[in-house]
Amino acid sequence: MRAMPTDRTPPHGTPAHGRPADAAAAHGTSSDGARSDGTPAHGPGTPADATPAEGVPGGGAGARRRGRPRKDEPALTERVVLDAGVRLMVRDGLDAVTMRGLAAELGVRAASLYRYVRNKDELLDALADELFAGIDLTRYAQDDWRAALTAMAAALRRHLLARRDSARLIAGRFTTGPNALRNIEALLAVLRGAGLSDHDAAFATYTYVTWLFGFVAAEQNRLSAEVAAGMAPREYLDRLAGRLRAMPPDRYPHVVALAGELTAPDLAARFDFALARLLAGIDVLRTTADPR
Repeated sequence: MRAMPTDRTPPHGTPAHGRPADAAAAHGTSSDGARSDGTPAHGPGTPADATPAEGVPGGGAGARRRGRPRKDEPALTERVVLDAGVRLMVRDGLDAVTMRGLAAELGVRAASLYRYVRNKDELLDALADELFAGIDLTRYAQDDWRAALTAMAAALRRHLLARRDSARLIAGRFTTGPNALRNIEALLAVLRGAGLSDHDAAFATYTYVTWLFGFVAAEQNRLSAEVAAGMAPREYLDRLAGRLRAMPPDRYPHVVALAGELTAPDLAARFDFALARLLAGIDVLRTTADPR
């Protein structure tokens, strides 16, 4: 996977990105945390005969740069483009992050962005890595593997909840930018240090991050059409509990009996419950690991 090229020359094979500050926010009931709602080199919006730009994967040192800004356009840098992309997503949602949408945010032509990314997918890869720039899981490393994974999960959840649609952007996207790799390295180090085999450490890392991103994506999602139209989530859940209790008990005995638990508001308790079950499963892998 490609991350955004840069005019600053990083170590070979490692793109460079900046680091916004890490904002910690608890999940609430406001719409700020709600969700809205791979192409080849010649991706959407890129002419099929385009010459790869210098600094863009596939371009050589002598390749001409495409999309030079006009004199009447604001000057762009990688930092300006990344900051605008994150700002656009947090304010308007992930669906608003398109090449045209980002160009409008920056006050430039969409063609000017091709100096930095070839298409929307490369832009999203770069933004996914940028979202990891503000969090460093190595800070939570410690000898107690359970405590380390618990602290990492809490920090990741806070970080993602503070940024609209961030979990939806990251889920299923494996970028090789330095920020994402730094955090994956931290998780692997904890799991291998806990005694897991290489296979189990890799698979446990995948399970851990896909569960966490999926959980946060569900938290950031609007619960229903009523909530999307402005109803407070707690009011919706209270009404939903009443509707579930009123269901025919002969057809839905368990739904009726557990209506209150199904609509309980404490997402933090649900998160802790799932994390505890995940850690218990990892502990089983530790005790059954092949000592070789």
